[in-house]
Amino acid sequence: MIRRNRLRELIYCICDQRPGYEFDSFDRNSDVFRICNGSDPKLVIDKMYKIMVLNSFQKCCLLLWGAIVAVALSCGSTGYGSPTSTGSPIIATVNDLEICPFCSAVQATFSDQIRTNHIVVIAKLTKQPVPIDDLDLDLPKAELEVVQVEKGKEFVEVGMKFQALLVGTYELGQEFIAFGVDPPVVVWSTPMKVNPKIVTYIEEIQKLPAEGANRLLYFQKHFEDPESVLAYDAYDEFAQASYQSLIDLKPKMDRKQLLAWIQNPDIPINRRRLYLTMLGVCGEADDADALEDIIRSGDRDRQAGLDALVASYLMLRGEKGLDLVDKELIENPDIDDLPLLSVRSALAFHSTESNVISKERLLVSLRKYLDKPKVADAVIPDLARLKDWTVIDKLVEIFKSADDQSKWVRVPVIQYLQVCPLDQAKVALNELKKIDPDSVKRATFLSDFNF
Repeated sequence: MIRRNRLRELIYCICDQRPGYEFDSFDRNSDVFRICNGSDPKLVIDKMYKIMVLNSFQKCCLLLWGAIVAVALSCGSTGYGSPTSTGSPIIATVNDLEICPFCSAVQATFSDQIRTNHIVVIAKLTKQPVPIDDLDLDLPKAELEVVQVEKGKEFVEVGMKFQALLVGTYELGQEFIAFGVDPPVVVWSTPMKVNPKIVTYIEEIQKLPAEGANRLLYFQKHFEDPESVLAYDAYDEFAQASYQSLIDLKPKMDRKQLLAWIQNPDIPINRRRLYLTMLGVCGEADDADALEDIIRSGDRDRQAGLDALVASYLMLRGEKGLDLVDKELIENPDIDDLPLLSVRSALAFHSTESNVISKERLLVSLRKYLDKPKVADAVIPDLARLKDWTVIDKLVEIFKSADDQSKWVRVPVIQYLQVCPLDQAKVALNELKKIDPDSVKRATFLSDFNF
């Protein structure tokens, strides 16, 4: 099944649009693209219908939704989560936590590649590729000799030679890991340079349990490994792990080391998110003080990975920590939209996957978003999922007052009213249909695809 956050990344990278942009423009310098490219996949559903409203709805549907649905179906995806018994996706669980809640794998792990390829070998370079001047010719291939077979001994053996495209220049005898598929006529991947430490790692991970805390315990040892490929692979293993596995690993976590990495500005944001998530599992009261200092600082660099930061802080501080989050972040008139959306992600996590904060107190914070037109749409599905039917009048007001720069909020308002069991919602829905029938069509269209 295609992972939910990876599909979000795909969509975000394809369609970062702004009001007034031509649909086929692509702003690689935009904040959203940079954040997505840094493994912060967020709020794709909101982004999608904003694009559809601010651009040609039909054009977006044809080009984007067709492609995305095709990708999802071809990968066996069930979309963004199974709908509830009512058949409405707006009240489906925001994050089923099949993976670490705030982590996104950067690339396929070594384990993934070993599992999905027929052949895995360690091979040494025996002949350099011959340079060519004619660019119309096929690229030259290097010759390598198998020195160790990790998988596929029925297809290859030590001493066998093969050819593969090689990126870069290396000395003869340099060892690589290479993956092959479709024997007996094997198609080889581009080999990756390895050393004895990486080879040992590859051998050891094949002996690990398929999942669980005992598996993660091995990869935890390679956090911030000087061999960067191992550090990234260890992170990706955790990014694919279940949240329950993190909880089970709690006795073996080093909270002091996690906090040190969190406070290190040189740690990549994706790994910082993981360490914050882990600290939320194993941390103590003193750690909450350190995280509170970061939140109070207002320093956006220190607050990188704000969703995981707030979620971790609330795990450690509990319900009273929301008073600080409300004051410093949600109610802060100077805060940008993206940090607000990150905070909302943290609140959504606590509404589904922890019991440290009551539903009633979470709703107090979530309702505050309804006074912020640019981000109000983000919390409406949360309010519906938590069955907060007290805001119907407020949502009708938001719907009626939406302008050209905020009319995307009308879609989640309609979806909220569609799933609300109260007669008041049915009356409101009939009234709003007369004002903007197109938003009703969009809401129905999204619901049909479990969005």
